[in-house]
Amino acid sequence: ATLRFTGSGTQLLTGPTDVYVFVMRKSEGTLTPAANFGVSSTFSSDGAGGSLVMGANNLSITGASTIVAGTVTSTSGTLVFTGAVTSSGAIGSDTGTQTFSSTLQNNGTWDAGSGTATVTGALTNPGTITENTGAGGNIVHTAESVLMTDSSGTELTTVAEPGAIY
Repeated sequence: ATLRFTGSGTQLLTGPTDVYVFVMRKSEGTLTPAANFGVSSTFSSDGAGGSLVMGANNLSITGASTIVAGTVTSTSGTLVFTGAVTSSGAIGSDTGTQTFSSTLQNNGTWDAGSGTATVTGALTNPGTITENTGAGGNIVHTAESVLMTDSSGTELTTVAEPGAIY
């Protein structure tokens, strides 16, 4: 089944905890699952805004994820994206781990926080990446090479501190 959320207010998702397709079309406001939440096919956030706030709960998405606008965040919960991710919105976690098992195309803002964020496939970033290295945050990229570009698409030859890629 497909689960769709729209509107501009604060919403609490008390069930189901697993869906096939998840579409968030919120113009603003938050959607907070009350428990761990899984999507076995695709996820899209294509409203004008709105935030999927996982808090301490885990999010697992098996298929492709498209975040046109809006935010997907956790405070300490784990964010797992098995399929390709394309984001013009924001993805992040304060202290939780993030796993991107396929490609990550970040055209918006990606906050690795103070946890560990792992990208297995290609990482393309014309957007913004932040991490809290002072609190132990790090980004692990397991592919053979990383191509970093600025917002105009120009390839970067250096990465400014305090960030590090290894």
